[in-house]
Amino acid sequence: MRLLTKQRHLHRVFYFFNEADAIPNRANMDARHVDYWSPLMGALLERLSDAASGNSRLVLIAATNHPRRLDRALVRPGRFGRIIEIEPPDAAGLEGILRQHLDGDLVDADLGGVAAAGVGATGAVATVWVKAARRTARMAARPMELSDLLDQVLPRDDRSEEARWRCAVHEAGHAAISHVLDAGAVRRVSIVSAGRTGGYTVTAPPADAVMSKADMQGLVMVALGGRAAEEVLGLGHSTGAHHDLSQATAIAAAIRASFGLSGSLLHRAPMDRAAELLSGDEELRKSVERDLARLYERTLTLARRHVSLIEALARLLVEVRVVDGPDFLLLAQAHERAAVEAAARDAGGLHHG
Repeated sequence: MRLLTKQRHLHRVFYFFNEADAIPNRANMDARHVDYWSPLMGALLERLSDAASGNSRLVLIAATNHPRRLDRALVRPGRFGRIIEIEPPDAAGLEGILRQHLDGDLVDADLGGVAAAGVGATGAVATVWVKAARRTARMAARPMELSDLLDQVLPRDDRSEEARWRCAVHEAGHAAISHVLDAGAVRRVSIVSAGRTGGYTVTAPPADAVMSKADMQGLVMVALGGRAAEEVLGLGHSTGAHHDLSQATAIAAAIRASFGLSGSLLHRAPMDRAAELLSGDEELRKSVERDLARLYERTLTLARRHVSLIEALARLLVEVRVVDGPDFLLLAQAHERAAVEAAARDAGGLHHG
């Protein structure tokens, strides 16, 4: 979530726009709608400038999950000029949100474990957990128990052992490849099933806004890491990588069509729309396919080299379901030390004659 704000006075009146990306972006607008929206956008921008002027007591605040979709005129200084990114709460913050919404329930319970398991969720999700736990207790005609809440944060996994193992291997592959490529610090790996999502891996975003071709290829390899891990551990390929393939294809297409990092300097589309060019451009499609195949082979090589880390993390995920960044890092460092010690033993055992 990102908030865009403008404020000037000590005595202020706040005005809030939700889902600000619903306002059309004229840069991406279909030609058929320009005549309709352009006058409306002009009037809106004029009103925003007046509202944010030095004589105004209004504070303009807008919320969006997609700041890149906003019309550039909306976010210039004098309108929504300041962008503030709001991350999901950490464990302590989530515990406070849970305590607030419990409102008298579980007064003496330690919510630390529940909050740690739920890190990554928003405050709105935490509210839903509490309501569902309270409903469970009410239907059982008893006071709420901590297990009611924990069942909402970590719902029962009805998948088969084989499905859970495949999911754990897949997510372990993403995490391991991200770590060994230094493509983003691993913050959390989870095989908690939610809707159509069997698990997820959260990594820190790149530290630098400007990325090289190698940096972007690293992101492609991280996206392909789950599929590679499944192959290396003998599970074969599955439909679980469909979103990963979409992400990898989009990045690979953007390398060629958006950023001029593979020969041509022609900018053909923004990054989020580069993949749309593939259906109508056979040459680009074949080039991206070759890029993906080459990067997948590199990913397989890394997965084979670090298969012990992938397998150890997958087994841990099956056991505890969620592994946070510090625990992952300890596991990865332990395997790195073991690899160094094994190499030293092998080198010490060589005899030349």
